Amino acid sequence: MNTKIMVCSGKMCVKKNGEEAIEAVAASILKEVELLSMRREVEVGLGKCMRSCSKGCVVTTHPDGNKYFKVTPESGREIVSAISESQACVTA
Repeated sequence: MNTKIMVCSGKMCVKKNGEEAIEAVAASILKEVELLSMRREVEVGLGKCMRSCSKGCVVTTHPDGNKYFKVTPESGREIVSAISESQACVTA
């Protein structure tokens, strides 16, 4: 089962957080996915408004539906690591 990691890029998030910050979070997540050789299992992209604009940069993961708030490039990497660990548990 593939996982999607979506970084909110709705108009209000861009206005509140800055386009550079959103792109930095997405880039750090993608870099971590590549470092962990997870490109076949994990898709990273920019998503539509997630209706949580006041909570900083927002990231959701699918299919589990987890939502992460105030995501930074560092915490974005931690999200990928957590997904990697959970996938390892499922396949073990």
